[in-house]
Amino acid sequence: MDFKIENGVLIKCMGNDSEITIPDSVTSIGKYAFCECHNLKSITIPDSVKSIGKYAFSDCKYLTSITIPNSVMSIGDNAFAFCVRLKSVTIPNSVTSIGAKAFKFCERLTSITIPDSVTSIGAEAFCYSSLTSIVISNSTKIIADEAFGYCGSLTSIIINGNELKIDYQEIKNAGELITDAIGMLFKKDFSRKFSHKIKFKLIADYFFCTADDDAGAYLKKNAVRIIRQFIENNDIERISKILEKTNFVTKRNIEKLCIHAMDNDMQEIYNILTDYRNKNF
Repeated sequence: MDFKIENGVLIKCMGNDSEITIPDSVTSIGKYAFCECHNLKSITIPDSVKSIGKYAFSDCKYLTSITIPNSVMSIGDNAFAFCVRLKSVTIPNSVTSIGAKAFKFCERLTSITIPDSVTSIGAEAFCYSSLTSIVISNSTKIIADEAFGYCGSLTSIIINGNELKIDYQEIKNAGELITDAIGMLFKKDFSRKFSHKIKFKLIADYFFCTADDDAGAYLKKNAVRIIRQFIENNDIERISKILEKTNFVTKRNIEKLCIHAMDNDMQEIYNILTDYRNKNF
């Protein structure tokens, strides 16, 4: 296999083999280096490589898996876009940024672990993939617009070992988009207009996953309104978590919540609230 390499940058793959090993002399995979190599099925990237450029493997239709070595620090925009058979990707702890549309239209990609080292995920990075779960940490500070847009199979995001459940169908039935829900949480844009039935659940679950101060402040400020809705939905689990793990329910509002539980004929929740009142006030 012949490569065009300049100053350590792999500019272009000159052949069309199905299996490729990149030489150790390469420190960077340049933009479009393997773009539209339709025969490519597997590739070995050496530890010498520090970055993967824009469109580097875009539209490699038969690439099914790739292991990115623990030397790569950045994955460029559209780096693996339209790799429609890509099922498995290993992102190492050395990577700090994932570019826009990096894995867009990777239709067979069902799960991804974002390592602690990643601080930013670009716009539409995993858009139109088949992700069912995402593992991510609080170290990821920037999740750009549509990063997980149109991931219709997404059911959970695991943050710092805690699972944030995503009911895609419930969100869709409320007329909202999954990408807006995720954006609301990770941008902490809690003032965003969103179906309260979904919004309050997501923010509560996000708070219990992350102990995020902003989410906690929102829940505390709106505690009565949120818990009233949980009462109406017979959401015993979330009410119990709020009572057990926070001080958001005060002496001033506990009576209102007890009355609301009785008015909605929620005897079990009424008992939980009165027990909390008797123990704490």
